[in-house]
Amino acid sequence: GWKAQQRLSSGDRLVCARRMEWTGEDVVSRDFAVVVAALLTEGYTPHGRNVATFTSYDSDFMEHFIDAFEREFDEKSGSLSPDGRVYRVGSAACKKIFKVASKGLSGEKFVPDEMMGSTKEVMSDFLSIMIGAEGGVSESNGTFEYTSKSKLMVCQVRTMLLRFGVRSRFGVKANPDY
Repeated sequence: GWKAQQRLSSGDRLVCARRMEWTGEDVVSRDFAVVVAALLTEGYTPHGRNVATFTSYDSDFMEHFIDAFEREFDEKSGSLSPDGRVYRVGSAACKKIFKVASKGLSGEKFVPDEMMGSTKEVMSDFLSIMIGAEGGVSESNGTFEYTSKSKLMVCQVRTMLLRFGVRSRFGVKANPDY
Protein backbone atom coordinates (compact mmCIF):
# COMPACT_ATOMS: atom_id res chain seq x y z
CA GLY A 1 0.00 0.00 0.00
CA TRP A 2 0.83 3.67 -0.14
CA LYS A 3 2.64 5.42 2.73
CA ALA A 4 3.53 9.06 3.19
CA GLN A 5 7.27 9.69 2.93
CA GLN A 6 7.43 10.72 6.59
CA ARG A 7 6.07 7.29 7.62
CA LEU A 8 8.70 5.27 5.74
CA SER A 9 11.18 3.48 7.95
CA SER A 10 14.44 1.65 7.46
CA GLY A 11 13.86 -1.59 5.57
CA ASP A 12 10.71 -0.42 3.76
CA ARG A 13 10.78 -1.06 0.03
CA LEU A 14 10.34 1.67 -2.52
CA VAL A 15 9.43 0.99 -6.15
CA CYS A 16 10.89 3.27 -8.81
CA ALA A 17 10.12 3.38 -12.52
CA ARG A 18 12.83 2.12 -14.86
CA ARG A 19 11.33 3.84 -17.85
CA MET A 20 8.79 6.59 -18.26
CA GLU A 21 6.48 6.26 -21.24
CA TRP A 22 5.27 9.64 -22.40
CA THR A 23 5.06 10.83 -25.97
CA GLY A 24 5.44 14.47 -24.98
CA GLU A 25 4.35 17.64 -26.65
CA ASP A 26 6.60 20.26 -28.20
CA VAL A 27 5.84 23.86 -27.39
CA VAL A 28 9.37 24.94 -28.31
CA SER A 29 11.63 24.11 -31.25
CA ARG A 30 14.72 21.93 -31.12
CA ASP A 31 16.88 25.02 -31.66
CA PHE A 32 15.19 26.83 -28.77
CA ALA A 33 15.87 23.78 -26.58
CA VAL A 34 19.58 23.95 -27.49
CA VAL A 35 19.75 27.67 -26.66
CA VAL A 36 17.99 27.22 -23.29
CA ALA A 37 20.17 24.23 -22.32
CA ALA A 38 23.33 26.16 -23.20
CA LEU A 39 22.26 29.15 -21.12
CA LEU A 40 21.27 26.95 -18.16
CA THR A 41 24.68 25.29 -18.13
CA GLU A 42 27.22 27.78 -19.44
CA GLY A 43 25.20 30.97 -19.36
CA TYR A 44 25.33 34.08 -17.23
CA THR A 45 21.75 35.18 -16.55
CA PRO A 46 21.61 37.63 -13.62
CA HIS A 47 18.40 38.35 -11.69
CA GLY A 48 16.69 41.63 -12.47
CA ARG A 49 18.42 42.21 -15.80
CA ASN A 50 17.35 41.31 -19.32
CA VAL A 51 20.79 40.10 -20.39
CA ALA A 52 22.43 36.77 -21.01
CA THR A 53 25.82 35.59 -22.17
CA PHE A 54 26.96 32.14 -23.22
CA THR A 55 30.62 31.26 -22.66
CA SER A 56 32.52 28.33 -24.17
CA TYR A 57 36.19 27.68 -24.83
CA ASP A 58 35.20 24.90 -27.25
CA SER A 59 34.81 26.49 -30.71
CA ASP A 60 32.62 23.61 -32.00
CA PHE A 61 30.29 23.95 -29.03
CA MET A 62 30.11 27.73 -29.55
CA GLU A 63 29.37 27.25 -33.26
CA HIS A 64 26.57 24.78 -32.43
CA PHE A 65 25.04 27.33 -30.02
CA ILE A 66 25.29 30.21 -32.50
CA ASP A 67 23.80 28.13 -35.35
CA ALA A 68 20.81 27.14 -33.19
CA PHE A 69 20.45 30.69 -31.86
CA GLU A 70 20.45 32.28 -35.32
CA ARG A 71 17.98 29.72 -36.74
CA GLU A 72 15.64 30.27 -33.79
CA PHE A 73 15.70 34.05 -33.83
CA ASP A 74 16.00 34.55 -37.61
CA GLU A 75 18.40 37.42 -37.14
CA LYS A 76 21.67 38.37 -35.56
CA SER A 77 20.21 39.21 -32.18
CA GLY A 78 23.51 38.75 -30.44
CA SER A 79 27.22 39.31 -30.78
CA LEU A 80 30.38 37.25 -30.38
CA SER A 81 33.35 38.61 -28.46
CA PRO A 82 36.59 39.18 -30.41
CA ASP A 83 38.21 36.11 -28.81
CA GLY A 84 35.23 33.94 -29.90
CA ARG A 85 34.48 32.66 -26.39
CA VAL A 86 31.53 34.77 -25.23
CA TYR A 87 28.25 35.31 -27.07
CA ARG A 88 26.08 38.15 -25.82
CA VAL A 89 22.38 37.52 -26.36
CA GLY A 90 20.34 40.53 -27.52
CA SER A 91 17.49 41.85 -25.39
CA ALA A 92 14.70 40.82 -27.82
CA ALA A 93 15.90 37.21 -27.69
CA CYS A 94 16.31 37.41 -23.90
CA LYS A 95 12.65 38.35 -23.51
CA LYS A 96 11.56 35.20 -25.33
CA ILE A 97 14.10 32.98 -23.56
CA PHE A 98 13.29 34.24 -20.06
CA LYS A 99 9.59 33.51 -20.52
CA VAL A 100 10.56 29.86 -19.94
CA ALA A 101 14.16 29.73 -18.63
CA SER A 102 15.29 30.54 -15.12
CA LYS A 103 17.70 33.33 -14.26
CA GLY A 104 20.19 33.52 -11.47
CA LEU A 105 23.08 31.64 -9.97
CA SER A 106 23.89 28.06 -10.95
CA GLY A 107 22.39 26.55 -7.81
CA GLU A 108 19.06 28.33 -8.42
CA LYS A 109 18.46 27.13 -11.98
CA PHE A 110 15.96 24.49 -13.05
CA VAL A 111 14.75 22.76 -16.21
CA PRO A 112 11.69 24.55 -17.64
CA ASP A 113 8.38 22.67 -17.82
CA GLU A 114 8.48 23.11 -21.62
CA MET A 115 11.54 20.82 -21.73
CA MET A 116 10.29 18.34 -19.13
CA GLY A 117 7.16 17.63 -21.17
CA SER A 118 8.69 17.75 -24.64
CA THR A 119 8.99 14.97 -27.21
CA LYS A 120 12.04 12.71 -27.19
CA GLU A 121 13.48 14.55 -30.21
CA VAL A 122 13.50 17.95 -28.48
CA MET A 123 14.48 16.40 -25.16
CA SER A 124 17.46 14.58 -26.69
CA ASP A 125 18.81 17.84 -28.14
CA PHE A 126 18.31 19.53 -24.78
CA LEU A 127 20.01 16.71 -22.84
CA SER A 128 22.86 16.53 -25.33
CA ILE A 129 23.79 20.13 -24.56
CA MET A 130 23.23 19.76 -20.81
CA ILE A 131 25.48 16.69 -20.56
CA GLY A 132 27.99 18.02 -23.10
CA ALA A 133 28.41 21.24 -21.13
CA GLU A 134 28.38 19.92 -17.57
CA GLY A 135 29.30 16.30 -17.94
CA GLY A 136 31.54 13.83 -19.60
CA VAL A 137 31.57 10.35 -21.11
CA SER A 138 33.93 7.53 -20.22
CA GLU A 139 34.97 5.79 -23.42
CA SER A 140 36.25 2.75 -21.49
CA ASN A 141 32.90 1.70 -20.01
CA GLY A 142 30.28 3.85 -21.77
CA THR A 143 29.12 5.64 -18.64
CA PHE A 144 28.66 9.38 -18.34
CA GLU A 145 28.53 11.94 -15.60
CA TYR A 146 26.45 15.09 -15.25
CA THR A 147 27.34 17.66 -12.59
CA SER A 148 25.47 20.76 -11.48
CA LYS A 149 25.27 23.00 -8.42
CA SER A 150 21.47 22.80 -8.74
CA LYS A 151 20.18 19.68 -7.00
CA LEU A 152 16.77 20.28 -8.57
CA MET A 153 18.24 20.38 -12.06
CA VAL A 154 20.16 17.13 -11.45
CA CYS A 155 16.92 15.43 -10.35
CA GLN A 156 15.11 16.79 -13.41
CA VAL A 157 17.84 15.52 -15.76
CA ARG A 158 17.57 12.09 -14.09
CA THR A 159 13.81 12.12 -14.72
CA MET A 160 14.34 13.09 -18.36
CA LEU A 161 16.84 10.25 -18.80
CA LEU A 162 14.18 7.77 -17.68
CA ARG A 163 12.25 8.65 -20.83
CA PHE A 164 15.12 6.99 -22.73
CA GLY A 165 15.34 4.02 -20.35
CA VAL A 166 18.54 5.35 -18.75
CA ARG A 167 18.78 4.70 -15.03
CA SER A 168 21.11 6.84 -12.99
CA ARG A 169 22.55 7.31 -9.54
CA PHE A 170 22.72 10.52 -7.59
CA GLY A 171 25.80 11.47 -5.64
CA VAL A 172 27.30 14.55 -4.05
CA LYS A 173 30.73 15.73 -5.09
CA ALA A 174 32.70 17.67 -2.54
CA ASN A 175 34.47 20.59 -4.15
CA PRO A 176 36.17 23.02 -1.74
CA ASP A 177 36.21 25.74 -4.44
CA TYR A 178 32.39 26.04 -4.36
